[in-house]
Amino acid sequence: MSTLATAFTLLALLQSSKTDTPGPAALAFVGVHVLPMSEERVLRDQTVLVEGERIVRVGPVGEVQVPACATRVEGLGRFLAPGLIDSHVHLMDEGDLLVYLANGVTTVRNLKGLPWHLELRERIARGEVLGPHLVTSGPFVNEPRVHTVEDVQRAVAEQLVPATTASRSTASSRARPTKRCSRRPRWPGSRSSGTRRATCPWSGCSSSAGK
Repeated sequence: MSTLATAFTLLALLQSSKTDTPGPAALAFVGVHVLPMSEERVLRDQTVLVEGERIVRVGPVGEVQVPACATRVEGLGRFLAPGLIDSHVHLMDEGDLLVYLANGVTTVRNLKGLPWHLELRERIARGEVLGPHLVTSGPFVNEPRVHTVEDVQRAVAEQLVPATTASRSTASSRARPTKRCSRRPRWPGSRSSGTRRATCPWSGCSSSAGK
């Protein structure tokens, strides 16, 4: 089995353990090399026991007892590391979610948010879509929409709406980006003919997108 296929298999196990089991599901990674974040060393031939969303035990294979009800994943000497966080992404395509997961990214922070991202965040949380934990901002607060401190304060205030209102807006609009934006960066004051413009579905907002 390829590394990519193995990653998707493990992710499917994790996703099913969250959504199909009424109580905390047990998942055991057996015979893995662990990369701890506390020090620069490798913990070899370990068992990592997970219950629900928490790691409850890490120890040598011979010392950790795997519950009979646990889903057992044979590590076969592979390495196990904490999930990575990409803190600056522009998520414009749902297909990108699997790319993040395949590269070990289990949390992303999306900048330039749309109502579509709120809907997607809930679908991921419910287990309907396989993807990393999604944190998202509101729309861009940037030129040409804002020019002064007061403009910025007003733009931010417009985004402070009750969660119920945002949910209703999301459900009714089903807004999605109509174009896949250019990957070329666009800095304030620069000119880039390769950067497309996407209209934000929140009132009065139009912004440039790039990465």
